[in-house]
Amino acid sequence: MDTEIQEHEVGTTRTPFGFCLKCTHELIAEGDGRCSECGLAFNPRSRRSYYAFQPGWMAKRFLAPPGVLWWLTFLFLSIYLMAASYAPGGFLIAEILGGFALVVAGGFYLLCLISSLLVHLRFGRIWWGARQLWWLVGPCIVLIGLLLIFLQFPIRVGFSYSRSAMEAQVALTAPGPPASRPAWLGLYPVRYDGNRPNLLLVRGAGFINSNGFVHLPNVEGTDYFEEGDLRAWRFDGDWFLAELQF
Repeated sequence: MDTEIQEHEVGTTRTPFGFCLKCTHELIAEGDGRCSECGLAFNPRSRRSYYAFQPGWMAKRFLAPPGVLWWLTFLFLSIYLMAASYAPGGFLIAEILGGFALVVAGGFYLLCLISSLLVHLRFGRIWWGARQLWWLVGPCIVLIGLLLIFLQFPIRVGFSYSRSAMEAQVALTAPGPPASRPAWLGLYPVRYDGNRPNLLLVRGAGFINSNGFVHLPNVEGTDYFEEGDLRAWRFDGDWFLAELQF
């Protein structure tokens, strides 16, 4: 008798007891403990290794591990948010767009999580198996990115790369008019304050106020400096993070 017919025969010892986690093909207890369709191993005594009921299309999508695109989406969002945070005050417009995309992706992840829990309640299978834990990779990537932003990693990398160019500008004894000075210093698009040659404002950074860097070699014993509409916090040596208030 044909093997496939025997597998589906009811009332014999070859009656299916579950369904394959990979291809959802019917499984029987006899044999070598592997799915006859895809070869995935299973253990009839372990409910973690098979589906008790055959899942439908949506259930299979939520119970299966996510694809590489899922992780790449969160990786891109993390890199994007870090890139939007490498300037003093951040590039607000870019941060808003990145944050909105992150909320959308996070909402989709939450939907997947709830759906998977409902699938677990319906099919009686343990949710936190090794296959489902891969869903957590994307959010973990975002958490790592947010931690790096909190530790000022993006801005310190940008500053380290641009420091020599910025120091060369503030060291000029006769810098000339702002229009004649470089529009980019390292990684930063800058604009200049004609009254403060040591102040380098990053174009597009901040929200209402203007943000940038200011070089204050004569300020000692304090990590905060204020003068008129300028507020500054010590960042690295004689360099301060500057905020020019309107």
